[in-house]
Amino acid sequence: MASHSDPVSNVLPFALRADDARLNLYLDRVAGAELGDLNLQAILEEMKRRRCLMDPRTTEAIVTTLAAWRQGGAGPSTVLIAAGRPPVHGCDGRIEWSPQCDPDRRAAGADAVRVSHYDSQLVTVRAGDVIGTLHRPTKGSPGVDVFSQELPARSGKPAAARAVAGCHVDEATGKIIADVGGTLDINRHGEIRVTEGLHIPGNVDFNTGHVASPGSVQVDGNVVDLFRVDAGGDVVIRGDVHLAQVRAAGSVHVGGALATGPKGLCLAGGDVTARMIEASVVGARGTIRVAR
Repeated sequence: MASHSDPVSNVLPFALRADDARLNLYLDRVAGAELGDLNLQAILEEMKRRRCLMDPRTTEAIVTTLAAWRQGGAGPSTVLIAAGRPPVHGCDGRIEWSPQCDPDRRAAGADAVRVSHYDSQLVTVRAGDVIGTLHRPTKGSPGVDVFSQELPARSGKPAAARAVAGCHVDEATGKIIADVGGTLDINRHGEIRVTEGLHIPGNVDFNTGHVASPGSVQVDGNVVDLFRVDAGGDVVIRGDVHLAQVRAAGSVHVGGALATGPKGLCLAGGDVTARMIEASVVGARGTIRVAR
């Protein structure tokens, strides 16, 4: 423990000593000091001179200690007589994600008893959906040491995540709200984006899981066996659809072959267009167009 007593205290029959954090003040009995020289008034005056914290419990502790020392020197030679107040540091800002938008949801799901690799790896939201809630950082409150000096508090840091495009933060509630329906993306820099519609540059397979979007869906590759595509708008698939299910509130365009087989189907609220249809269940409220 570091000593904070000054030269005047060293010639007294007692010493006032604080710990390294200056949050605890101790009364030490100097070795060889005459017990008769110890008195409450001298100790209180020294504490006042050094601007030590004092309250009724401090005086009571000193009185009890002096009485013990005078009774044949019984009791410890060091006694805690005052305590400071540590600072309360501010909390860092954070994002409380809605369950379906939590970027760590897959890591948590890995511990589940049963995991389906067909489940969607993509996150889609509708316009007006709450992506999460932004909790602002707090400033904290300062403390005070045993010598009445302020102990500064550390302010919290802002949350790393921030709304960039397709969403906004409601300043009154801190809620992060989607402006458009589409794909949610949260990159490693904490940038939150909602891209209208859903664009898949490759296949619908185990890399994506089943695909569902409140808006349109564009697939640059194929929809492979046993996967599903559901869209609240149009669906454009540049490749083939095999043993899969495609449902769209709008129209469906398949650039390759539509061959859903007995385990798949293609249903559209608008038209269905395909280069080739083979052994498929196809339903459309509009027109079915097929080149072959």
